Amino acid sequence: MSKAVDFRPGKAPISRKNFSKIPSIIDIPNLLEIQTKSYEKFLQRDTVPAKRNNIGLQEVFSRTFPISDYNDTATLEFKGYELGIWECKCGEYLDLGGVDVVCARCDTKIIYKEKFHMSECRQRGLTYADPLKILVQLIVKNKDEETGETVIREVKEQKIYLGEIPLMTDTGTFIINGTERVAVSQMHRSPGAFFTSEKGKGAYTGQTNYSARLIPYRGSWLDFEFDIKDILHVRIDRRRKFPVTILLKALGYDNEKLLSFFYDLAPIRYSHSTDSFTVDLGRGILGLGIKADADIKNPKSGEVILKAGRKLTKKSLKLLEAAEVKTMRLTEDEILEQFCAIDIVDEGTGEVLIE
Repeated sequence: MSKAVDFRPGKAPISRKNFSKIPSIIDIPNLLEIQTKSYEKFLQRDTVPAKRNNIGLQEVFSRTFPISDYNDTATLEFKGYELGIWECKCGEYLDLGGVDVVCARCDTKIIYKEKFHMSECRQRGLTYADPLKILVQLIVKNKDEETGETVIREVKEQKIYLGEIPLMTDTGTFIINGTERVAVSQMHRSPGAFFTSEKGKGAYTGQTNYSARLIPYRGSWLDFEFDIKDILHVRIDRRRKFPVTILLKALGYDNEKLLSFFYDLAPIRYSHSTDSFTVDLGRGILGLGIKADADIKNPKSGEVILKAGRKLTKKSLKLLEAAEVKTMRLTEDEILEQFCAIDIVDEGTGEVLIE
């Protein structure tokens, strides 16, 4: 039987008896260091403010600042942050306080003043935390109207209180309102686009439902899905669904742009001289389902490519394009079955004739 000593933070060494037959080769690691060292690295409390690495809380502020106004006449720059209350012999320390910082006025090291001790927070139902302050610099600029150059008019520095940041105890816990709590790690989905398909149930039996999910690195999730009528909807953070066109219009797309994304558009023209409608041959014409009102011949050889009454197909369309036939006539019935992608407006009166 071997004996081992358990060195738990804040506890007296406890002799632990080992009844296993196989002797232990390595010591049991301190698993609490995973939490405590990670949080220490995030806060960097034991590092001088001017020498902090660009990680953790320092990186968050560095990404946020500088902040400028729309006219670029004022800029707010980040200089550093302070955790805790720091004092020196000459009173409250006005600059950024930290470990091994020397006051420039009294030439002595500043002292950390603890707001509340851990045991006091447990007894009085308080939160074990330190005040967080940042030092920012406001730069006010003027623009010379003649030369267009920007001149710095005024520079101010001030330490601003942001709030209280919880501190971790030696056992890897937080004391919130007098109660010890722990932070539980959570799994996060990898960012990217994910597509799924599943067979419908109930009234949708036999139909395949397709959906897509956009997971950003930071922000709201977007879910795209079709309903029974093949209408595309979107959900933001798994809330109530709404048509995807509302989201696209909010992003700056108009009706004409949206229709060009989802449909093949074919321009239709009216000729006053022949009193007829024609449509340009192209990919979008196949969706119209039109038929030839007369025989369409090759202008060079005279060979009939598409007979009257026959429906336009991909094969006949390729033959027409090869023969350099640019347009095709439409009947009134074929026009009445189509939808307008843009508003048709009377140029004289401005009246919308067809929406």
